[in-house]
Amino acid sequence: MTWAGPIAIIGAGQLGSALLEGLLWAGYDPRLLRVSTRRPGHATELAARHGVTALPLADAGRGAALVVAAARPGQMPEVVAQIAAHIAPAAGFVSMAGAPDHATLAGLLPGGIPVVRAMPNPAMAAGAGLTGFNPAPGCPEQTASRVRELFGELGTVIDVPEDRLGTIGSLAGHGQAVCYYVADALEQWGVLQGLGRAETRQIVAAALAGATRMLTAGDRSPAELQHRLCTPGGTTIRTVSELDASGVRGAVIASIDGGRFAQD
Repeated sequence: MTWAGPIAIIGAGQLGSALLEGLLWAGYDPRLLRVSTRRPGHATELAARHGVTALPLADAGRGAALVVAAARPGQMPEVVAQIAAHIAPAAGFVSMAGAPDHATLAGLLPGGIPVVRAMPNPAMAAGAGLTGFNPAPGCPEQTASRVRELFGELGTVIDVPEDRLGTIGSLAGHGQAVCYYVADALEQWGVLQGLGRAETRQIVAAALAGATRMLTAGDRSPAELQHRLCTPGGTTIRTVSELDASGVRGAVIASIDGGRFAQD
C-alpha cells in the first residue's frame, strides 16, 4: 500500500464512495481512512458500515497524509476554502473533479501543498478503475508518484494533459454507464426469451468480459473485432445492421457529448 498515514476523503458521493470502497478492497486499514460529507448522517452511515472515521469537514484533513476532494466542480472552491487552513504543508491534495483547474486550486490552497488532479471512474471500487492523471506544475515527483501508485492499486492510470481530464472522465465514467445500459437491454431480451434473470446476467457479464479481454489482448480495433464476428449473410451482421438502422452509434456519441464533464 502506498500511503501509511491517514487519508481524508472529502465528499462521499459516487466517486468518493467508490474511492473509499476501492481503498478497502486494496487492503487499506479502515482506521486510517476518514470521510466527511455535506450530510453528516451519510458519513456516519459509511463509518458504521466500513469501520472508517467520520469527521466534520474542517477536521477531516487535519493531520492527514493525503486529502482527496470528491466534491462537484461547482462546490469545489467552497470545499477547498473550508479545509485549506487545516491541510498540513507536507500533505498531498487530490481533486477528483472536472473543474477547477490547477491554477484556480493553487489560489485556494496555501503555498507549498502538492496538488494532483485525478479523474477516475467508479469501477475503482472493485480494482478495475480507469483514472486520468495530471499533477500540477511544481508538484514534487515523489508525491506525484505516490498518488499515481495509489490509483494504480485501483486500476489503470493514464497520464493526460490537464485539458483532457474531462474527456477521460466522460469516456471512462459515462461510458461505463452506457455499458450498463446495453447490458440491461441484453438482459431484458434474455428474460423475454424465457431465461432466468440471474442466468441471463451471468451470460451477459461473460459476453462483456470476453469483449473487454479481446479489446485489451491485442491491437485490433473495436470495428475489426466486430467484423470478425459478422459472417456474411449471418445473424450477427443482421444484429449490427439493426443497431445502425436505429441510429444507436450516433445516439451513443450524442449521449456522451451531451453529458461530458466540465472542461477547463
